[in-house]
Amino acid sequence: MLVSGQQSEQSTEEKASPTSQVRERVSPVTVLLHRSSQRGELNLA
Repeated sequence: MLVSGQQSEQSTEEKASPTSQVRERVSPVTVLLHRSSQRGELNLA
């Protein structure tokens, strides 16, 4: 839910600031890492 909200804000900030583009590249990566971490915990459990 937080990711979807950030994406909507970034779409507008994108045109204004280039830093938003960096966040866009990081946001999906952090999501993948978060999912992988959850899977790792499930595998350990």
